Amino acid sequence: MTKLITVKKLRDLLRDIDGSRVVLLSIDEEGNGFNELRSVSRNCVTGNGQIKLEKLTPDLEKLGFTNEDVGKGKPAIILWP
Repeated sequence: MTKLITVKKLRDLLRDIDGSRVVLLSIDEEGNGFNELRSVSRNCVTGNGQIKLEKLTPDLEKLGFTNEDVGKGKPAIILWP
């Protein structure tokens, strides 16, 4: 099993890389396709593997999220294509 990468480790890995490079996300482990990174969100992953919001903000409410979308769990970020 591959070791999980934390934000700290990701920062270390990216430290010496030119900041103007585009970030791509592989669509699978074999590299059969790639998408550009478009957004990053702060979330949490619950004990049963669900992704929930850490907190509800006015901007998220405008997008239709409610208190039912908020949960407690392990802090995480999601990289969105």
